[in-house]
Amino acid sequence: MIKKYTCKNGVRIVMENIPTVRSVAIGIWIHAGSRNENEKNNGVSHFLEHMFFKGTETRSAREIAESFDSIGGQVNAFTSKEYTCYYAKVLDEHAKYALDVLADMFFNSTFDEEELKKEKNVVCEEIKMYEDAPDDIVHDMLTKATYETHPLGYPILGTEETLDTFTGDTLRQYIKDHYTPENVVVSVAGNIDEAFLQTVEQYFGSYEGTTNREQVHSPIFHFNKVARKKETEQAHLCLGYKGLQMGHEDIYNLIVLNNVLGGSMSSRLFQEVREQR
Repeated sequence: MIKKYTCKNGVRIVMENIPTVRSVAIGIWIHAGSRNENEKNNGVSHFLEHMFFKGTETRSAREIAESFDSIGGQVNAFTSKEYTCYYAKVLDEHAKYALDVLADMFFNSTFDEEELKKEKNVVCEEIKMYEDAPDDIVHDMLTKATYETHPLGYPILGTEETLDTFTGDTLRQYIKDHYTPENVVVSVAGNIDEAFLQTVEQYFGSYEGTTNREQVHSPIFHFNKVARKKETEQAHLCLGYKGLQMGHEDIYNLIVLNNVLGGSMSSRLFQEVREQR
């Protein structure tokens, strides 16, 4: 049974006890992504996600990595257009330790200047690698054509130009504006008891902050056609249609339709394009 709890500061905790397993998964979800950026700081959500792993006041980047490797655990993160997530999976006996490390990253990252320089190079290479993948580029082209100047049309990775402008102060200001209690959800699932909720609250239930960000208006759907020529053996095509808003009662019907059209080896597109032609 899933249990939900809201701390006094607004942080939401979602927990599910699964007694048949020996592992625990912990996620820290922040309601902030590239949708909350502008032309000048595009890519800051993703870059901040990287920098959370690059050292705190008490742990170096290597020590953060070794914290999970030494207990056979996993830790990672990802950034999307509308949220960012930091997560770990460990044995149940290490759940509190994993939470401690994640909280340390969340609250005490130092954003050392040397680490900033090194990580900018890492993300620049990630952008270049992305540019070498037409099947990825075509999706960015679709969102850009659909949303035009709206932040939902921005690339999650940002650009090399915007990346070059980021400083430690840029990241700290972004945290102050977006990583506020009402924007945070801590999820825990696995072999944990109700007492672990109190442990989560000890780490995340007392910090303060008020969201200071502009309200992002709803995007307008633009009907566009764009093409980009690239010397590759294959052509990549994306078609986008105006769909349903999140939570709509017909969303599951749309998922089924999506799979009928192109979701598996028996789908119509797969059979028609690959098998018949």
